[in-house]
Amino acid sequence: MECQSYGSKAHLASILSAEETDFIAKHISTYQHETSSVWMGLYDPRQTGKWNWSDGSIYNYMAWARGQPDFLHGPEYCVELNLFTGFKQWNNNNCKKMNTYICKIKL
Repeated sequence: MECQSYGSKAHLASILSAEETDFIAKHISTYQHETSSVWMGLYDPRQTGKWNWSDGSIYNYMAWARGQPDFLHGPEYCVELNLFTGFKQWNNNNCKKMNTYICKIKL
């Protein structure tokens, strides 16, 4: 909802290529003030193992960290850019975890 406050075409970021991964990781590393992983727009709304982008983009690029998604700590149906991979790999986590986030606006 916070991202959509920037306009109807704004959502949590979808990351659709390795090039976009590099761009976003560099942006976060440059501008983030808090040290934490960062929410992006990938989630599993029905909790069935079928991941979707919040902006409706097609899920055909993946950058999961090794062993992810894992559901190690219970229900983990939202995806974050992992701090420990320089924000280049993904980790599923509990949607209630407090994280910073990154938005993307379609122009």
